[in-house]
Amino acid sequence: MPVPPGLVEAYRKARYRVLGPDGDFELRVGEPSPAADALLGREAASCAALLTAWNPRSRTRDDAANAAAQATLQADLAGHPVHPAEGSGDKWEVEPSLFVAGLSRAEALVLAQRHGQHAFLWLERGGPVELVLADAPA
Repeated sequence: MPVPPGLVEAYRKARYRVLGPDGDFELRVGEPSPAADALLGREAASCAALLTAWNPRSRTRDDAANAAAQATLQADLAGHPVHPAEGSGDKWEVEPSLFVAGLSRAEALVLAQRHGQHAFLWLERGGPVELVLADAPA
C-alpha cells in the first residue's frame, strides 16, 4: 500500500529521539548522527534501524493494543542490542520506538511490514539517517 505523500513529508520532519545509555540524542532524516555512530561503535555494529509497532499505517489505536504489538516487536528483536527510542511529529503524539543496533535494512523492512508500518529509519555508521518506505524493496 503506497504511503500518502503528506505522511512521507511528516515522517521526514518528525522528531526521533534515542534514549541511549550515554545520554539521549536525536536522529534527523538526511543527516549523519555522530551520537548514533558512537553507540553503534559501542555495540560493535555497522548499522541500525529505528522501528515501532505503534499505530500501524498511522492509524491511532488504543494504548493496550499498541503496547501488546510493541512487546511482540521486542520479542522479534531477541538477540539484537535494543535501546528505547521515540518518535513524534505534528500529526501524532510521542510513540515508543526501538533503536536496534546491527539490524540489516532487509531485516528491518520485514519487521516494519510485519507490524504494519509505512516506514522506518535506517542508518549505516558514518552515513545519513534514511527514511525507508516499507512498501519499497530493501
